[in-house]
Amino acid sequence: MIRIVLFLLFAAALAACPKVIREPTPTPPRVTCAQGATVCHEGYPWVCDPSGEYSPADRRCDRLGAVCCLARSPYDAGLRHACVPASACAAEGVDGGVLPVTTEDGGVQ
Repeated sequence: MIRIVLFLLFAAALAACPKVIREPTPTPPRVTCAQGATVCHEGYPWVCDPSGEYSPADRRCDRLGAVCCLARSPYDAGLRHACVPASACAAEGVDGGVLPVTTEDGGVQ
């Protein structure tokens, strides 16, 4: 009897868990990049890793109710491609091209 009760409690706990939504794997931009550079590609923000290849930085923006564009970072006031509300986009516009973000001293962020 105890086993049945435990099984029912376990089944109820599993049923209460949210379902995982798996997105298709996006194809990365086919360009080399400088570490830290960001870009919007196929609706995703991407960041350049140390090997010179882009990795997705977030989920697809439209699924979050946002757009992918160049926007001011809340962490260091630099510009990054990210999923943000359209009103937060910088002047370069939505789904801009490959733009490495540089610091005042010419380094890439």
